[in-house]
Amino acid sequence: MACMMLAASLAAADEQDPTRALVQTECAHCHGSEGNATPPSFPKLAGLQHEYLLKQLNDYRYGRRESATMQPIVESLSGSQVQDLADYFSRQRRTIGTPYLKGMVPLGRRVYHQGDRERGVPACAGCHRPDGGGTDRSPLIAGQNSAYVLVQLRAFHNDQRSNDRGQLMRTTAARMTEQEMVAVSEYVAGMDVIPAAP
Repeated sequence: MACMMLAASLAAADEQDPTRALVQTECAHCHGSEGNATPPSFPKLAGLQHEYLLKQLNDYRYGRRESATMQPIVESLSGSQVQDLADYFSRQRRTIGTPYLKGMVPLGRRVYHQGDRERGVPACAGCHRPDGGGTDRSPLIAGQNSAYVLVQLRAFHNDQRSNDRGQLMRTTAARMTEQEMVAVSEYVAGMDVIPAAP
């Protein structure tokens, strides 16, 4: 009975909050209702910077970032709905992720914080910050799902994703080995997550 009452109250709350209702119908299946995607191949949106979220959503809308799943969804939204979704997910608290290949974490830690000067690989921490918290231009990476991070690094490495500012991610990932990309993906997944802004 209590579960039924809780479900009813949540449904009523969604009806009163159009953004939350939109999240439930368009986003929650893949990304979770609070942006903490459980399937490791989907990205966590919780805590991502508002400006970064807005850019990614608009890049999908205008074809600067390709996804057969995301493009039709974003194209169906109004400009204000896109703004509201970016605001909603930026205010959610991200949960810590899970590194599945723990033996790769030490290498990932080294590449993330030190890079590789000999091969011109900059430290990830230079843009994403040592704590993985990111900036308006470089997203929160701490706690992100490792499988998703690896897919994106490979896409940048192979020039299959091109909506990075100043080609910075493409240039960096192109110099990384497959082992380094796997290692960094595992490391960032297990990083402590800074609280989302209130």
